[in-house]
Amino acid sequence: MHQEKISILFVINQAKTNQKGICPIYCRITINKNRKQFSVGNSINPKDWNSKKQLAESKLIDYKSLNAKLSIVKQKLNNIYLKQLIENNSVEVDEIINLYFKKASKKEDSVISYLTNNEQLVECLNTVNNHLNEKGIFIFDVWYTPAVYMQKPETRVKRISDNAIQGTRIAESTIHFNENVVDVNYEIHIQNKANGITEVYQEKHPMRHFSIPEIALLAELTNFTVIKTEEFGTQEKPSENTWGVCFVLQKK
Repeated sequence: MHQEKISILFVINQAKTNQKGICPIYCRITINKNRKQFSVGNSINPKDWNSKKQLAESKLIDYKSLNAKLSIVKQKLNNIYLKQLIENNSVEVDEIINLYFKKASKKEDSVISYLTNNEQLVECLNTVNNHLNEKGIFIFDVWYTPAVYMQKPETRVKRISDNAIQGTRIAESTIHFNENVVDVNYEIHIQNKANGITEVYQEKHPMRHFSIPEIALLAELTNFTVIKTEEFGTQEKPSENTWGVCFVLQKK
């Protein structure tokens, strides 16, 4: 598996040095040559910044609080990076920064299987229909009910590490047969190799699964026609071994 490499550096922007002789400190994140940076909210005299050691030093000013803050920022970014890498096998710089500032990720907004009740599904499909031209096409994939009930979700463990952190993700599922919903429960352990401290994160992802007649009914209710159904990624006919099914809907 290809693994993105992350670099987290703190840099000062001397071009923005103010009249008091201090300049802002930025956190620069690089993943596979894609680089972004943001201000950490602190400024410093350029003479007090040790870029090689990545910390502030002065005989006159106590920078313990600032250095502790920078260490925490880096640790949080590393944790987010590894957590995303465990879950998605790939990480984008923008996603790391968005999650650090607790902005909502846009990736899950378009996943139909995350819409677990009929009202959400009808509202979503109506919204899509309203934004399409006549005969416009809507393509999406979902979990397939026959495969979910035939195979049943397994407990999965994934491990990954880099020079600084080791991570383990455990995924266990609970099936709600009467709702056509599976709760995927994630427990993620991230260990700092330097100090041995482990942080644990827990998440629950409710996932709706669908049959072909169910999608056909939803399409009819929202002014769509199902024009194609196939196994996601292979274009084969869906079967009890097909976990993901791709649907192509056309606006009437």
